[in-house]
Amino acid sequence: AHMSAGPVGDYADRPIFMSLVAANKAQAVWTRDDLYRERIATLTWFQTNAPNDLRLYGSGWNLPNHPSGLAAKAIFKVLRRSGVFKHRTRPCWEGIAPVKRDVLRRSKFNLCYENTRGSKGYISEKLFDALASGAVPVYWGAPNVKDYVPENCFIDRRQFATNDSLYDFLKAITPEQHSRYQESMRDFCETHAERFGIETFANSIADALTMDLARIR
Repeated sequence: AHMSAGPVGDYADRPIFMSLVAANKAQAVWTRDDLYRERIATLTWFQTNAPNDLRLYGSGWNLPNHPSGLAAKAIFKVLRRSGVFKHRTRPCWEGIAPVKRDVLRRSKFNLCYENTRGSKGYISEKLFDALASGAVPVYWGAPNVKDYVPENCFIDRRQFATNDSLYDFLKAITPEQHSRYQESMRDFCETHAERFGIETFANSIADALTMDLARIR
């Protein structure tokens, strides 16, 4: 993850209230920890109740959900080329973002849902991209995320029973409160860049491979 700190105190200069940057995909087999569906549910809620407050970026949102798995993807591509799918209209869809960071730097909040919520330590680039860009993350994913990122750096989606209550909370956040989130995010990025940097990531993989090779020998 790129961990340079983002801007602070620029609430009024961010024209996008909430952004969502993700491809339109779905799990081949549903599980109770599936967050693809929750992502769609939140998107649908905004389209119905607050269509001007969510900007959607990513591929495939004018088509049905893209299934996971190589076989399912291959079948999906054949059906898409055949023209069997009817294109959907999503007013909040802005197409594919040329540069994700540019979208995040224009967003007050960023919807960061992982693909699953049941795996400890599974924290993807979604959260770190938002932290580094100054877009306050609305995060849902790793159950132990607070072991890695302080709770004052993001909004924990698990604390809200419905999208209505989440939206009410976000709309009540003042520019001053938003700035305090950003200050915490900046502090985190500046003090944890090495821990979550590319070099540390590469070294952890190399160490794991070395240990595995030692066991084989």
